[in-house]
Amino acid sequence: MSKIKNNNENIVNAISKIETNSNIEIVLFKEEKAADYTDIQLFGGIVFTIIVFTFLMFSKAIFGNYLFYVLTVGSFFIGYFIFLFFEKQFMFLVNIKRKNVNVEIRARAIFQKAGIYKTQKQTGMLIYLAVFEKKSFIVSDIGVDTLISEEILKQLQTKFDNTLKSSYSEKKISDILLNYSDVFSEYIPKKQDDTNEIPNNISVDF
Repeated sequence: MSKIKNNNENIVNAISKIETNSNIEIVLFKEEKAADYTDIQLFGGIVFTIIVFTFLMFSKAIFGNYLFYVLTVGSFFIGYFIFLFFEKQFMFLVNIKRKNVNVEIRARAIFQKAGIYKTQKQTGMLIYLAVFEKKSFIVSDIGVDTLISEEILKQLQTKFDNTLKSSYSEKKISDILLNYSDVFSEYIPKKQDDTNEIPNNISVDF
C-alpha cells in the first residue's frame, strides 16, 4: 500500500488562493510514475540473453556447460538491471498511447479514491501529474464541466504537460495555477455559503 499526498507549500497556497475567490475544489497530486513498466526491464534481460547466447553458440572458443549456463542466465539479470537503472532513458520503448492511458486510469482512480466527486456543488477537480510519463490529466466533476469549457481545461492541461516535459518545478506548477485563478473565479464564482469541502493537502492510500 502506498500513500500519495500533496504537501508542497507553494502549490497548497496557490490552491487556497484560487478557492478564496472561486467555488471550485481543486486537488493536485504528483507521482513519480502512473504505472509500473517492468516489461522494459524484461525486454532488456531478453535482449542481453539473446546477444550472449548467440555469441556463445557461434564463437570459435569452447565453453563448458557450466560456464555456458552461467553466462546465459547471468546476462539476463545484467540486462534486466541495466534497463532498470536507466529506465528513463529507455522510456521511448513505451508508446505514447500506453503512457497516456496509464496516466488517465491512475487519475480517474485517484479522483474516486479521494472522494473528489463528493462536493455539494459537484465542483471538484483533480489535477494529476505523472513525472516519469511527463504527462498530466485533469478529472473534473460535472459542475465544473458545465461551467468551464473543455477547451479551457485542455489548455490548462497542456500547460502542465509542457512543464513536465521541460524543467519541472513546484514553483512553475503553482504559477500556472495562479495564472488561471481569474478564470476559475469568473466561471465558478465564490458563493457566500461556500466552505472548503476537500483539504488542499489530502492524502490517498493505495
